[in-house]
Amino acid sequence: MAKRKASKRPRTMAEAVQISLSKVVQKDPTPRSLEDTQPSQVTQPSQAPHLPQPIQPPSNETAPETSMKKCGRGSAKGIHQWGIVTKLKAMFDNDFQPLGDEGSRLKGQLGTMLRNPHRVPLTYLDWNSVPQEIKSAIWKEIEDNIEDCPAEFQPVAMRSCNKLWKDHKAKTKDKYYTKHEEDPDILLKVPKRVLPDQWEELVRYWRTTDAKLIATRNSKNREWRGPDHRTGRTHFSQIRHEMSANGENTDKMSVFIKTRDENDPDVKAIVV
Repeated sequence: MAKRKASKRPRTMAEAVQISLSKVVQKDPTPRSLEDTQPSQVTQPSQAPHLPQPIQPPSNETAPETSMKKCGRGSAKGIHQWGIVTKLKAMFDNDFQPLGDEGSRLKGQLGTMLRNPHRVPLTYLDWNSVPQEIKSAIWKEIEDNIEDCPAEFQPVAMRSCNKLWKDHKAKTKDKYYTKHEEDPDILLKVPKRVLPDQWEELVRYWRTTDAKLIATRNSKNREWRGPDHRTGRTHFSQIRHEMSANGENTDKMSVFIKTRDENDPDVKAIVV
């Protein structure tokens, strides 16, 4: 029995668009070459506005500010002296989660690193697709800037980077794409911390049928997560540390109650 040839999994959104595009070409009875089919034809013309020609990045390769209105608390600030003189003196719990003010500052610094479009583009499909050399460089910088950095912190840091990078992509899509999907000039309104060529790749991918199916599935899955926590940027490890210091129980239910709004009907339904 012949073995099935393993299909190559796309790593970037551009590769995913080409795969989605090839599916459209195969279903179209009219003979045409893949090169003659524009990426904007992945979605129905009646549902997707016309996309202008690719935008050339500025000569200084700096992502321009968007003209869209800003709102919210904004991104966390990085550590001012990071990579310059002094090293961060972080404290870790038994699971090597950073604690205290230094732990919060470290998380803010990781967010700053992960939002750098030159360093970790959002155009990779997921964190597993991000090249290992990028992840290694991130860890090397972390290790070099933390005093007595434990090796056991590496997998914890990488999981944190994964979440921060995914959150950055989700917020970028929600704020600059989902709410302006029908804007014919959407490619001209490049978000902050996204380069023009990367923004075009993101928009073209999000308009594919495959991307829309994944978004719908993820939206349904999120409905099963239960009530959202109310701790903001404070990590649960810090919450447990403070609860333990105050003599409180740190079992799963106690932490759940501590991190949720007790007046929320959904929370009451679980606690009662």
